[in-house]
Amino acid sequence: MKASSKAGESVLRETPSSRPNRAAFKIKKGFSRRKRAEEAVRRTETHLAAAQRIAHVGSWEAELRNPDDFSQNSLWWSDETFRIFGYEPGAVQVTHELFGNAIAPEDRAKVWAEVQTALREHKRYDVEHRILRPDGAARIVHEYAEVVCDSVTGRPTRFIGTVQDITERKQAEELLKESSRVIQDLYDNAPCGYHSLDKEGVFIRINDTELKWIGYEREEVVGKMKLTDLLTPAGLQVYERTFPVLKERGWVSDIETELIRKDGAVLPVLLNSTAIQDDKGNFVASRTTLFDITDRKRVEAALRESEEKFQRIAAHIEDAIYSVDARTHEFRYLSPAFEKMFGYTLEDIQNMGGRVAFLSRVIYKGRFDEQKRRFEQLKLQRADRVAIRDEEWWRCKDGTLKCIEDRWMPVCEEGRLVSTDGVLSDVTERKRVEEALRTSEARLIEAQRIGHIGSWEADLVTSKLIWTDEIYRIFEVDHGVPGALYEVFRKAVHPEDREMVQQAFDDSVNNKIPYDITHRLLMPDGRMKHVRERAETFYDSQGRPIRSAGTVQDITEQKRAEDAIRASLKEKTVLLKEVHHRVKNNLQIVISLLNLQAVRIKNPEALDAMQETANRVRSMALLHETLYLSQSLARVNFAHYIEDICSHLFRSYGQRAAHIKLEPHLENVTIDLDQTVSCGLIINELVSNALKHAFPDGRSGRIAVELQATQEGQIVLKVADDGVGLPPGLDVHQTGTLGHQLVFMLVEKLRGTVDVTQNHGTVFRIAFQAKYGEERL
Repeated sequence: MKASSKAGESVLRETPSSRPNRAAFKIKKGFSRRKRAEEAVRRTETHLAAAQRIAHVGSWEAELRNPDDFSQNSLWWSDETFRIFGYEPGAVQVTHELFGNAIAPEDRAKVWAEVQTALREHKRYDVEHRILRPDGAARIVHEYAEVVCDSVTGRPTRFIGTVQDITERKQAEELLKESSRVIQDLYDNAPCGYHSLDKEGVFIRINDTELKWIGYEREEVVGKMKLTDLLTPAGLQVYERTFPVLKERGWVSDIETELIRKDGAVLPVLLNSTAIQDDKGNFVASRTTLFDITDRKRVEAALRESEEKFQRIAAHIEDAIYSVDARTHEFRYLSPAFEKMFGYTLEDIQNMGGRVAFLSRVIYKGRFDEQKRRFEQLKLQRADRVAIRDEEWWRCKDGTLKCIEDRWMPVCEEGRLVSTDGVLSDVTERKRVEEALRTSEARLIEAQRIGHIGSWEADLVTSKLIWTDEIYRIFEVDHGVPGALYEVFRKAVHPEDREMVQQAFDDSVNNKIPYDITHRLLMPDGRMKHVRERAETFYDSQGRPIRSAGTVQDITEQKRAEDAIRASLKEKTVLLKEVHHRVKNNLQIVISLLNLQAVRIKNPEALDAMQETANRVRSMALLHETLYLSQSLARVNFAHYIEDICSHLFRSYGQRAAHIKLEPHLENVTIDLDQTVSCGLIINELVSNALKHAFPDGRSGRIAVELQATQEGQIVLKVADDGVGLPPGLDVHQTGTLGHQLVFMLVEKLRGTVDVTQNHGTVFRIAFQAKYGEERL
């Protein structure tokens, strides 16, 4: 046998039997060499596996029997590749389907596209993608592979590649990117400006915040502009003074300067800068932060304006404003009103030995020693910012005494008293008013007691009710009565009146009108009192009720007196009505007598005179009849009275009045009794005269009677007819007829006027002032 080796493989072949020992030696030597080669391969594989495990890099190989159908191709993974994909080495059969399912769904198209490109163009395959392990964990891997082609046909035969788990590296890269992004964001969007200048003062770096402030783009500034290009003349002076200091000392701080924005506006800034130096200490560049102090400048300006305004106000305010230094006990500030109020100046106070000595001399009556003790106590302990009020009597420089209200507050810094600031007010007049008010209140209480009138006030928000002493006396309860006062009040109201009282209060609140009611109180011993209650409710700006106030008056005795008067008046009214009734009856008797006498009279003129007299008596009888039927015995509804008179006259003239129409236009007017008598007689005369003379020979026509009251309180009475009118040349003021004389006499009694006009008839217009003014029913 002969042994030969090719490509590391031993091949056994037959050899001539003439050299058996030499052949055996060669076979043995070949086996030994193979053993060493296998051992070297094992060591290499072990080292490779260890290296892959340490580097977390696996290898793989795919045999490409069919590049178009990967399911027919075999796939081999190294142990570390198994671990990267989440399997124990050799635990599963490696297939292209297993690999494809492990790729994250959103990355599969990208991976297979890279694979197809590599196979088609025979190029390297280099891709990063995500995989999903069996336990659900997601990892990021980087795959690198090369296509191995047949040397003869050039067809791809194998894919050989590596896969590396780069999850931790990618996470670190993302963290680094995020950190860089955050740092850059902090730099660009910091609440302060930031820039760097080279040794010539040219911008070499600037953040977004400062660019927004000045209104320039980065390309316009970096490497092109100097800081001096952005400074106002005042800012330029500051720069020329401080930049050399920065180069020499290495820092400058809290430098106020002004930048000019691109739009020309001035931007005040606070600048802090440090120098960047090389290893020899030479200035290379600056690092500078800037703060926009526009608001601070605005506040400072507002503070100056406020201080000036305070000084102007303090110069004209009547109260004296002061501030006392807690360490020296001396005045730090006194407003001009102090001298006006007391006559003393700061110089006077110093000449008198200072503030403490001054106050000990001018405070005539008060608690100055207590003030000093409290002042010393405030210096030893932290003080609350609570205003303290004192009241003293001061003796002024001219010797007069004034009552002074001292309102002051401790001012602390870091828990230490530094000053006390306060206001001195002259309350002398107020004290006099308060004394007068106390006297007035005492008198009011006495007046309420005498008049049996008490007052109350109810807070509708808190339901708190306050009574004066007299209400307690009216309700006969003690001040310390248990329970709410409203329940005490409600319990005292007569049960039959409670609903009415509550309704009156509710209507008053809802309708925003005061109420005035009378109701009864039922005392515990069964006695009954009558009270009159008046009240009003007050509202806030939104119309919500917040407070009610009112009075309660005991009118029991008044009620008894009124009842007695009312009974007496009722009795007198009955008697007076009876008088009117009897007068009316007596006048009816007179009329009857006149009618009996008229039967015997043959003279037509005498008969007319008799009838006129009867009508006049009839008008007076009608008045007494009206009064007898009226609710008021003092005033008469004149319109009804006129209608009755006219109706009677038309009936009394019988056939004469048959073709004449009465047209009354009467307002419902109530006038005085005396005026009613006169007016009734006037109506009687004028209507009678029209019926007798205005329509001769049976002519038809109308008689209009009008009654109205004017805004000026006058009563206007008109009697108009459309008859033949007065005889030509007749002066009604000089006529000798009894009727006209009676009319003018009665108008004169009324202190009125008579106007007579003729226009298709005759019109009498009488006007007079109502004795008590008009009253419409």
